[in-house]
Amino acid sequence: MFEKVKNLKGPMRSIYLLTLFSAFSYAMVVFVNSSFLEGFVSKNQVGLLFTGGSILSFFVLSNLARLLKTFGQFRVAISIFSLNLLTLSFLIFLNLTKTEALPLSITIDNQTVLTILVATTFIIFYMTTLLMRTIIDQYLEEFSTDEETGEERGLFLTTNSLPYIFAPTIVGLLLFDSQYWKIYLPSAILTTIGIFIIISGLRHIKDVSYISSPFFETTKKVLANKDIRNIFISSFILQFFYSWMVIYTPVYLIQNIGLGWGTVGPIFSVMLLPFILFEYPLGKLADKKLGEKEILISGFLIMGTATISLSFILTQNPIIWAIALFMTRVGASAIETMNDTYFFKKIRANDSDLIAFFRNASPLAYIMGPAVATFFLLFIDFQYLFLVLGILTLGGVYFSATIEDTK
Repeated sequence: MFEKVKNLKGPMRSIYLLTLFSAFSYAMVVFVNSSFLEGFVSKNQVGLLFTGGSILSFFVLSNLARLLKTFGQFRVAISIFSLNLLTLSFLIFLNLTKTEALPLSITIDNQTVLTILVATTFIIFYMTTLLMRTIIDQYLEEFSTDEETGEERGLFLTTNSLPYIFAPTIVGLLLFDSQYWKIYLPSAILTTIGIFIIISGLRHIKDVSYISSPFFETTKKVLANKDIRNIFISSFILQFFYSWMVIYTPVYLIQNIGLGWGTVGPIFSVMLLPFILFEYPLGKLADKKLGEKEILISGFLIMGTATISLSFILTQNPIIWAIALFMTRVGASAIETMNDTYFFKKIRANDSDLIAFFRNASPLAYIMGPAVATFFLLFIDFQYLFLVLGILTLGGVYFSATIEDTK
């Protein structure tokens, strides 16, 4: 892997640097978003804000190919990253207002107005984070070859995951007394660096002839192709898993188990290690020896059973929680790598409509995930959400078994 990184040149180097900084930007805030929002809305309403952002993302991603064709990749990329920076800046301002850390003349005293501003800003912010990943996908696919898709996607996912190892611990050191601006500020700085990388390294990349088709036509195309359809479902199940874990795990560990951010941060750092340890070698393995099917099935079995176990862990021992959560991500890292490897072996760089559709698995999952979780919470205790989630994710074994291996 280190040899591969050392040999990166030109646009590929810029693409991976952009991946690193944009991932670090989101990794800083991903696990505190729920807690930040709880300062303005109720616990049950937090999920609705993620749903709102996902609905907006779904709409924009469904029209992304048209935007790329109309305005070009560079302008779309700059617009997405700049909007992300703007919303981060406004979230910082709103948190300072909430904690009365600003001069009285510019604070917002009306709680209703403050809540509406936070909700609107967060929904737009969340939408841009999903679009940032998709636009990087588009750049990377233009320089990828089918023979090395697994290796390149493994390196891409490893680069994307690396910041998540360090970010939770950094958050645990910086965050106290609801001073969330101390987390959103570094995130804004990292996004700014990403904008400079786009301008300096990706500005002169020529656009491909993007395929722009209506959403329902693209849907028909996906449904007609069994392999693309099933790998999309596999991706949706994984994103559904993420939607529950990202929103509800921090709240559960802090409010129900009684851990503090100083403990939760390092637990999450350990939890995310599989994405660094396994994604690159698994991608290479899928290219050279195994197909994607076997690794996908194993991933779903590990992730599903490990997630079920979380409902029955009641201790405050951080080591036990770190091990259990680590195992959920062992499975998730295998699934994530194989989903990307398989899908991008099946499409071409100008299939921007299919790329956007594939990435729509995330907002679709975040639309349905909180809604489904809210429904189950009417009948079960918070801790059994993980039992339900584990059972649901085991369904991925069936869809993994039905794809035709690329080897």
